[in-house]
Amino acid sequence: MKTRIEKIGPEQARIYLEGNVINRPLSRFQVQKYATVMQQGRWRLNGEPIIIASDGTLLDGQHRLYAIIQAGVHVDCLVVADVPREVFSTLGTGSKRSASDLAAMLGCKNATWVASTLSCLYRFEMGLIEYAASAPNDKISELLSRYPEAPSVTAETGASPIKQFFSIGIFSGFYIWLSRRYPVEAGEFFGQLKTGVGLVAGSPVLLFRERMMGVKRGKVRLQHREVVALLIKAWNAHLSGKWPKILKHTASGPAAEEFPVLQDGSPIVNAPGVSVRKRAA
Repeated sequence: MKTRIEKIGPEQARIYLEGNVINRPLSRFQVQKYATVMQQGRWRLNGEPIIIASDGTLLDGQHRLYAIIQAGVHVDCLVVADVPREVFSTLGTGSKRSASDLAAMLGCKNATWVASTLSCLYRFEMGLIEYAASAPNDKISELLSRYPEAPSVTAETGASPIKQFFSIGIFSGFYIWLSRRYPVEAGEFFGQLKTGVGLVAGSPVLLFRERMMGVKRGKVRLQHREVVALLIKAWNAHLSGKWPKILKHTASGPAAEEFPVLQDGSPIVNAPGVSVRKRAA
């Protein structure tokens, strides 16, 4: 077994990836996270190695190597080579520090909920909202400083009836993101969604709420991507005032739809405190 510190660039990363024949499926989100950290110069040599078997098989490190290629940079990596291939099954079995662990270390109550909310906001920032993945650990403190309202919003959400049928992190993350752009409309939409008070028959808020409650009652699990797509469609309909008769998203098959684009631009500011939908009427 040989250990070395190596500055790996895209060319060498491609060489190592030629031996990537037994790893788990690649996560695009994980690659994007690492690539962003590398491009920003925040990547640190932390003792986690790129592990290569004696026959050239890549045993650990595929996401880091793909990130190097995507980022187009050279980074220092610890490389452990000439490892027996049969040790592959023992890799990745330790307990890793999670985003919620970091949130707790920063003094957040309800750290799991707060970490989920911050991860949702991070996905917004990265343009990867449809993916279910946590924010990088080294971004938690920065996200918390950028969204200081996250702990209080999360606590209020967790104390409401919505926690019985919907993700606290997704709800809180969407609310924080959209309330900074459309404060009045976000207050309307998420207030009704959270409490069930003030709902109007046929409204997109009611359609989404009933859909999520039906999923919970039926013990049917929707994929994260479909849930987020439905929430985006409900929000867009609420914002435009064009209410659909049904709320659905077809993710696969011959009638598959593209993932919806969230309407989250800056609000019109010439009439403070007045709903965009009312101004457009």
